[in-house]
Amino acid sequence: MKSVSVLLLACLALLIAACGVINPQVTPFYTPPDPLPDGNPGDIIKTEKIETNNAAVQAWRVMYLSRDLKGNPIAVTGLFAAPTAAPPDGGFPLFAIAHGTEGLAQKCAPSLDPWGLPPFAGEYLSFPDTAIVPFVQAGYAVVATDYQGLGAPGTSSFLVGSAEAQSVVDSVRALRNFDEVDLNDLTFIWGHSQGGHSIAFTAQLLQELAPEIKLNGILLAAPAAQLQTLVETVLKPDQPSPVTGIAAMVAASWNQAYDLQLDTVLTPAGIEKIPGLLQECVLDSIAAFAIGRPSDFYYADPTVTAPWSDVMNANTPKPVLYPAPVFVAQGASDTVVAPQATEQFVNALCSAGNAVQFNLYPNADHLGVVKASQSDALAWLTARIAGDAPPSTCPAPAPPVVATLVAPTAPSLTHAILTDGAFTPDAATIAELEARLPAYLAQNQNKFSALREPIVERLPNYKLQYWGELADGRRIIHVNALCAPPDGWQTRRVLVLDGGDCFFNLEYDPATKTFSRLSVNGEA
Repeated sequence: MKSVSVLLLACLALLIAACGVINPQVTPFYTPPDPLPDGNPGDIIKTEKIETNNAAVQAWRVMYLSRDLKGNPIAVTGLFAAPTAAPPDGGFPLFAIAHGTEGLAQKCAPSLDPWGLPPFAGEYLSFPDTAIVPFVQAGYAVVATDYQGLGAPGTSSFLVGSAEAQSVVDSVRALRNFDEVDLNDLTFIWGHSQGGHSIAFTAQLLQELAPEIKLNGILLAAPAAQLQTLVETVLKPDQPSPVTGIAAMVAASWNQAYDLQLDTVLTPAGIEKIPGLLQECVLDSIAAFAIGRPSDFYYADPTVTAPWSDVMNANTPKPVLYPAPVFVAQGASDTVVAPQATEQFVNALCSAGNAVQFNLYPNADHLGVVKASQSDALAWLTARIAGDAPPSTCPAPAPPVVATLVAPTAPSLTHAILTDGAFTPDAATIAELEARLPAYLAQNQNKFSALREPIVERLPNYKLQYWGELADGRRIIHVNALCAPPDGWQTRRVLVLDGGDCFFNLEYDPATKTFSRLSVNGEA
């Protein structure tokens, strides 16, 4: 009875968009030709028509060319699906799907047997019925990548952002290379959970990976966008949890992809289980870790243990300006991807200038948000196709504050750019920072002494130190302001513990051009 309860708990809390009960065997279709054919990413290697359980939907397995992390050609598999009805004038819009966590083994590929779940599994757990069929029935041609390493052989790409994004953009190219489905020029991308992580990286890296692809909309459902928060949610309570297995899958994946040493974060008991994760799918992986405490398997926190923390930062999506409007759905009852984490990510996307429609579904959990948000997502897509202005739930930006210091005759600020940080800011970035700094300080005058002149009037008397830091994978410039600097301030960081607002520091994000974390010294 105890083992059954563990499996049920694991299945219900799964970080997935599909929960397979019996994984099919890998068929000869998934064996790539050796050598791979010459060609470009997205070129089709082979396809295979498959049966569906819906007369309105036709589908094909596909194998296409892609690239691994080192730029080497590889084969990736996936699924094409399209209406059986005749296409409208101009063709169907293209809808690319990135699936949630399925596992790390080849046999976990969703395209292997997408309509093979037993009847009792129902729509709640069926990847095609929840994530593919509704969009095909709405008139979209769908492509759903398996990702590198699932289906066709290859290194795991689980939560490896650039590898996931490469699989997605090349799947878009592959469907556009498929002669049996007529397409128009519209392209949308959607992902749930791990798939949300994949789609966030696709949007972030699109201009680098596939500049020819023009996106018309980006949809995320419960995206795994805040990796540090997700891992901390597992480790800090140190209680048995189905999600411990997901965190272990990340360790197994990054060990493969980046050759990270497992013994820097895992205990011997944790290391012993890793080979099994590479051979099994998500339900078995979760069950293997569901009973023990995280501390049985982890002895070091990977969010703060290098080089794991560096890889985590690199694989955390950055809140940059995306190439298309954004729709984000989140279940308020989600215990896997915390609603607060998604809200933080949405707020950061808003700060970067994106038009974001954020919908929170009160009664939806991690899996249920897919179905709960579907009608809203389809309505949002219809409005994008119609050319309507994208809606946004982002707060209106605050009106700019004009600082009295900023004037053509104002003297330049005296500063030193230190080279002992994670990176060295360039002069142009510092010039832009200094142009924006007075306005930010004027907005925060209440943090400075009311007995002295306004801080923007005193700023030319300060000496400013700058050095580069990395925070959650973002480049941050640390600003240290000193009104009475010691000798050698131009070459070494200065730490002052008191002295009032004669000393203050803050951070500047050059990507979003915003300041944060202003800290003013107290009086001793």
